[in-house]
Amino acid sequence: MVRFERGNVYILNFDTIVKKNIVNWRHNRPPDFTRVFEISKKIEETKQCDGIIYVANIGEILICYDGIHRYEAIKQLLRTNKTLTNLPVLVFELSEATEQKVLEHFRDLNRCIPVPDLYMKKQDSRKVQIIEEIVKYYHSRYKKFFSTSRTPRVPNENRDIFTDKLSELYDKVNPVNCEDFMKKLELMNSYYKKKFLENTTITQNLRKCLTFEFYLFLVRDWHKLKFNFSYEC
Repeated sequence: MVRFERGNVYILNFDTIVKKNIVNWRHNRPPDFTRVFEISKKIEETKQCDGIIYVANIGEILICYDGIHRYEAIKQLLRTNKTLTNLPVLVFELSEATEQKVLEHFRDLNRCIPVPDLYMKKQDSRKVQIIEEIVKYYHSRYKKFFSTSRTPRVPNENRDIFTDKLSELYDKVNPVNCEDFMKKLELMNSYYKKKFLENTTITQNLRKCLTFEFYLFLVRDWHKLKFNFSYEC
């Protein structure tokens, strides 16, 4: 163990950290399992886990406030490869943790990595639930259109940025429920399909739009479309 002003750093093996039953901090976005898979494959190839997992004890619950993708990758690996149980990982535990201290440290750690406002600002729980359901649905159904890059090329989108755009669009259209919001997004998709077929030169990069019948990410600011939701294709 190494002591620092804010907390202590431990070197734990994979088996030990998984047995800690760590949960994702409530202000964190849900893990992106595309990233989890990428990290787990890299760990398996290199036999090492880069970076640090940051945890804090809040009300007798050990939460992960940074590094949740590493933690989930380790859990995923141990389900299929027991030979990796003794690989080491660095774990930082915040001392005398409170929600405020966790938030302050989290912001310090992520100053250069924007986190969706949906998780950093006080939000209506109904809005959070609806957006999370939609993100999960689209990320599962149109996986080939999502990228872990912060600046993906059209017609791809980063999941965190997608979350932010849905949050902004939600405030504009004020959907009744998840189904209503989904219907509005499908209408937008139909609108972009019409524009695509009328005006777009179909390159190899855009061909998957035709294959999957998905056109929503054809423009970078698709969510800012001034759109009449009574539109019918």
